[in-house]
Amino acid sequence: MGSGFRQKAGLILPNWQFPTGEFGAFARCPLWQLESAMHKATTFEHGGKVYEVRAIPTLNGWKVRIFVEGIPANGFTYSVDSQVYQDAAIDGVPEDLVAGLMETAERDFRRGLA
Repeated sequence: MGSGFRQKAGLILPNWQFPTGEFGAFARCPLWQLESAMHKATTFEHGGKVYEVRAIPTLNGWKVRIFVEGIPANGFTYSVDSQVYQDAAIDGVPEDLVAGLMETAERDFRRGLA
């Protein structure tokens, strides 16, 4: 195995290095376009209001937050690091970590924990 590759969970993977400020195919894509193209959102009702759980990709992973009428509903943010997210997929973890964070954020909010 050459220096351009690494082994992870029995798979041989390339060691991709991106120059600072660039991110693969999205190197010339403004961040707002990257986020709007890839973000995930769900809604739920609680206490007579409609809330939105948003998951937004960042350069370091994913962040999840709850909004009401476009404004953060509280000061809590849930996140998963990109390395953890990628390793979970490579290691065959069947759960979608981002979807799990979104469910946790909603459940905590409904229970009054967040």
